[in-house]
Amino acid sequence: MNYEAAIRALMIHFLEEIPTIKALVTRIKQDIRFKLSLGFLYGDRDPSEATFSRILQTLSENIETLERQNILLLKAIDQEFGILEEPVVIDAKAVERINDYLKEHMKLNNSTHYKANIVQTEMLLIQLTYNLKTYAAQRLNQRNF
Repeated sequence: MNYEAAIRALMIHFLEEIPTIKALVTRIKQDIRFKLSLGFLYGDRDPSEATFSRILQTLSENIETLERQNILLLKAIDQEFGILEEPVVIDAKAVERINDYLKEHMKLNNSTHYKANIVQTEMLLIQLTYNLKTYAAQRLNQRNF
């Protein structure tokens, strides 16, 4: 299994607002360009829902690693652009979208719930994805000016 590509797929799952892991697996199986863009090789076995579940479980058991990556990325963003010293405006729509996603995906209105560590892991992946997207956009904007 290509775990690096699978973790990329999880991050794109949040970024592209793919509603479920099942939908992500289906898209990887049906869209060869999408699969290759994630870093999977043509001959790689397609990941299953169980694969993503195991990855999330492993990440949740090593939550400090995700937290360190977020901190390192934020430090790099601040070092490059010095934006963390300035007042920052938070887009409430993004926060609402994440909350809606968690309510739907974690089935908070039903009796099925994920463990708290899995929810925390998904939130850190969402933060890491958002930070990477922001950093990349800032780098592109800097090059265009």
